Amino acid sequence: MSPSMIGGWESGREPSGEIREKYAYFLDRARTKLQALTQETEVATGEADLPAGDDVDEVGALLETRREAG
Repeated sequence: MSPSMIGGWESGREPSGEIREKYAYFLDRARTKLQALTQETEVATGEADLPAGDDVDEVGALLETRREAG
């Protein structure tokens, strides 16, 4: 993946084919890792009783919607 390819995605161009699948996999794994790190931080700082990861869950829902749209 080149920087110009990623820049295109960030500006609204949709990835396609095998690259789309790999990018979706990467984003899903990044979301999972971010969610785990957020929960670890909340436990460490005593904020675990607050709602966790709402923004992360929204990203996951968006990814799932995009995957279903194909």
